Amino acid sequence: MASILRVLGIALGVLLSGVPARAAERLPPVHLVFDLDWTLFSIIPEGADLAAYAGDARFFTVEGKNYRLSNGVAEAINRLLDFNRRVGYEYVKISFFSGGTRSRNEALLKKIVFDPDTGRTAFDAAEKVLSFEDLKDLFPDLTADRHVSFTDRYRKNLVSYFKDLERTVAVDDVEKFFVGDQSKSLLWIGETYQDFPTFADAVVAKSLAPPGTKYLPPDFAAWAADQNRILIAALELEYALDSEVAAANRPGRKPLAFRDRLQAIHARFRKDELLARLKKIYPHLSFFGCGALFRGPGKTPR
Repeated sequence: MASILRVLGIALGVLLSGVPARAAERLPPVHLVFDLDWTLFSIIPEGADLAAYAGDARFFTVEGKNYRLSNGVAEAINRLLDFNRRVGYEYVKISFFSGGTRSRNEALLKKIVFDPDTGRTAFDAAEKVLSFEDLKDLFPDLTADRHVSFTDRYRKNLVSYFKDLERTVAVDDVEKFFVGDQSKSLLWIGETYQDFPTFADAVVAKSLAPPGTKYLPPDFAAWAADQNRILIAALELEYALDSEVAAANRPGRKPLAFRDRLQAIHARFRKDELLARLKKIYPHLSFFGCGALFRGPGKTPR
């Protein structure tokens, strides 16, 4: 762990200084596999007050359902793909894996516009788009009169689609989708909640909800971390990528699986630390007054 963090220190210096990293030797590709529902997008439930989303460019409807794109998704994925320009070859590959239908998943990805001038979208940039039919069914012979929850019945079997699990990372909100060795490839984004455009909306909803209602953010810190969940996860990925590139330039380095490097970084930083760094990286984005993370009451999320 200590050696990983020493390399991380170098990587942070490179990243924050804006100096492009270039490995002395060609590194194998890293596959970053993003979930859609409650990871890149929040689902807006039927009956929600849609007036709260008036004028919100991240709100849209696909196949009759309403969604809201997580803050900074296009910018975050663009920065990850920019590593390919920095190192001079295809080092980062982006894929998507969701239990939705293929048509819906593709339509959602076309809503993530990387370049308004060219119209290039996440769908255009995807190495793979995996959908419901690509899930592993643990109960293929289940009869209609029996019920098993979606997360108990299905698994995202990464090894069926990506050859090197040590260089594959799944960014997801559901830990149960990944079992055994594949769980080491999960970058869990943490608890997610119902989407509220402002924390005031969350406070009102919580005051009106019956005791024990699930998926309501307990405090401002949890709400802000959830709103910026992809920016936080992507920054951890950036640090791991920079760390690996920096390590490749060090003579006599010990090999380290990319996913192990990432997990060490994930354990190293608190979400409030990453949010503070993100405000400097993305000065044009709104972080919902996340400075209150350091002033207001409530727990600091990991």
